[in-house]
Amino acid sequence: MTPPKAHNARARITKPVQKRSIETRNRIIDAAKALFAEKGFEDTNTNLIASRAGLSIGSVYAHFTDKWEIFHTILEDFSSAVFEYLKESIQKIIKDQNSLNDAVELLIHGLYKAHMLNGRLNAEIDKFTIMDSKAGKIRSGWEAKTNREISNLMTHFGDQIRIKNTTAAVTVIHRSAHEVFQYLYKNRGLLEENIVLNEFITMIQSYLAGRT
Repeated sequence: MTPPKAHNARARITKPVQKRSIETRNRIIDAAKALFAEKGFEDTNTNLIASRAGLSIGSVYAHFTDKWEIFHTILEDFSSAVFEYLKESIQKIIKDQNSLNDAVELLIHGLYKAHMLNGRLNAEIDKFTIMDSKAGKIRSGWEAKTNREISNLMTHFGDQIRIKNTTAAVTVIHRSAHEVFQYLYKNRGLLEENIVLNEFITMIQSYLAGRT
């Protein structure tokens, strides 16, 4: 049996080491995220990531095999964060008993703000998920979870929603929102963003209510 004093000493040493390891890993991820957004995935390499993070290349490889693994981690974290935001927003909408029209407006505006904070990274993620099957599976998994949350919101509004197929409607709304957000990001400064976004919201509201 390990003597209590030796055990406590080892615990004191282990915790700072673990903390430094987590901090180093986060520095690598933050640096890679910034570089992928600025330069794109193809023009970013592990040397650039190490330099941006202020670390040796050895430190990067101590945590990740290559830049692909780093991007997989970023994709997983990013998708998880967006999903949690959506889930919390939907829970609040249901709790506050918002109307269907208000719910659509709140959700679309909120998701758009979140998208704009990471617009360039979103564009790289789109390309990356096409290039890499593992990334595609990661995104598909989170999209399935997102679709279930949107379906739950539709169920909450019951007879107010007049659509033929909930699954198809969720797919249409989810994918069209993503495309509109990306288009607005790519053309920021060239379009009246609020006008386009409000028109999109009106279309979704009319679609769900069965208005022509």
